Amino acid sequence: MEEAHNGFNIKSRLVSCCKNFHLVDKLFSISLDNATANTSAMQFLKEDPSIKLVLDSSLMHVRCYAHILNLCEEYGLRKKVIALDTPT
Repeated sequence: MEEAHNGFNIKSRLVSCCKNFHLVDKLFSISLDNATANTSAMQFLKEDPSIKLVLDSSLMHVRCYAHILNLCEEYGLRKKVIALDTPT
């Protein structure tokens, strides 16, 4: 993506892909990480009249469990390294 990675541009790319692959009336869920631009893109997508969302978009934005788990592990490992480096 050459343009800025903001919510509107991400939504525009998603809509374009959905139209190219004839998925405009088949979207159920999209799994993304917690980036603000992704959250914003999902809000823009829900408001886009050209896309028909299954179940009225109630399950549209699913947080990526693997990404969240990875963030938790990184945080825990940083805490462990700090604890090991701290003189007692």
